Amino acid sequence: MPAAPDSPHVLAVTTRTCPNCRAMAPVVAAAAARHEGEVGVIAVDVTDDPELARELGIRAVPTYIARTPGGEVARRVGRLSGRELDALFAAARHEAPVARRVSIADRVLRLGTAAVLVGAGVAVSAPVLVAIGVLVAAFGMWDLIPRC
Repeated sequence: MPAAPDSPHVLAVTTRTCPNCRAMAPVVAAAAARHEGEVGVIAVDVTDDPELARELGIRAVPTYIARTPGGEVARRVGRLSGRELDALFAAARHEAPVARRVSIADRVLRLGTAAVLVGAGVAVSAPVLVAIGVLVAAFGMWDLIPRC
C-alpha cells in the first residue's frame, strides 16, 4: 500500500538490478498486506533518485527505514525475514523498538578474532593486544547485554 510521507510508513530503498531487492519484493508485499491500513510502504529506486539516497545516508540496498511523522525510528539493511520486517512496521506504529542483532557468523568472527588477539597479547606480553581483544569480544556480545 503506498503511503503518504506524513503517515507511518516503511521506506523500501532498492534498485532494479539488485538480486536481493528482487528477492525481498514478495516478502515486503506480504508484510505490507499484513499491516495494511496501519502502516504503508513507500518504494524508492535509488537509481532514479540518487540525491534522495545521499540525503537518507543509504550505503547499501536493500535498506528498509521505519518512519513516523516525527522522522526515522528504525533502519535495517539487507535481506530480512517477514518477522524482521514486521518489527519495522511495528516500530513505525510506535509499538516496539527494533533491537539490532549481531548475526551468528559475525558473532563467531568477532569472538574468534578476540580470542586470537588475547592469545597473542598473552603470548608476547602485550597488554594492548589483550585490551583490544577484550574490546572486540565486547562488541561481539553487545546486543546480548541487558539494558536498564
